[in-house]
Amino acid sequence: MSRGRTVERRYLPWVLRTTPLLLWSLPALTCRVLIPAPFLYCHSCPLALGLCPVGALQYALVLRRPPLLILGTLLLYGLVLGRCTCGLGCPVGLLQDLLYRLGRRLHLTSQVLRRILRRIPTWVPLLTFTTLLILTGLWSELCYCYICISGLLLAGLPWRLLLRVPGLTLSFTLHLTFLVIFTVLALLGGRYWCRLLCPLSLLGYCNGFRLLTTPVVDQSRCVHCGLCLQVCPSGVERIEEIGVSPRCCTCLTCYEYCPQSAIVLRPGVRTRDR
Repeated sequence: MSRGRTVERRYLPWVLRTTPLLLWSLPALTCRVLIPAPFLYCHSCPLALGLCPVGALQYALVLRRPPLLILGTLLLYGLVLGRCTCGLGCPVGLLQDLLYRLGRRLHLTSQVLRRILRRIPTWVPLLTFTTLLILTGLWSELCYCYICISGLLLAGLPWRLLLRVPGLTLSFTLHLTFLVIFTVLALLGGRYWCRLLCPLSLLGYCNGFRLLTTPVVDQSRCVHCGLCLQVCPSGVERIEEIGVSPRCCTCLTCYEYCPQSAIVLRPGVRTRDR
């Protein structure tokens, strides 16, 4: 593999992953829009261009109004983008991937937790989120926001620092507790948040089409070393599932690490394995 190819594979994934996040953050310095983000991005963040889709959905339930705009926009994201937004743009997903990479460097990863991650059914985040939505409607409280890592890192902590809020409230303590659990699981096992608590991870099951890009295995180059599966933060089990299974979140970690350059990027690939 040439040096130029190595540099491309090292930096191109990070360019693709951070560009959507920057495009959603930087325009907020001058304007804001009433459009939900395609990923978890708290609308209380000083750099939030638009609405948090989960927060807006909860607000609609509290106000007893049909969330037609929110649901329609989320459905559009799922149909057009699939799970691209999970790997290319989501700040929570990016943080999990960085933590998992750190855990691998420090030899902290747990194969037991990795096997558990692979066995978590796809309906678990749907069940969790549905339960929280029911509680939101009953209690008129934004229940999901109390555990949301995006809300803590992008809004809670910045505003507490800017406003110099003293002391620990119950909600902030709960947030910090979930942050510790989130960090430990990400270090040891990868994207547990996505598989347990993130409702937006279900958008990829609306349609297998990924408009932006997706990794595809070139079988003529692949030597089946398995490194792509070891570094995968989403717990993809088989090489044949890369870029094909809806479990693949298009984080491009496999593309970056493949020693044979056997994983290439192509747009508009449809999911075959559900």
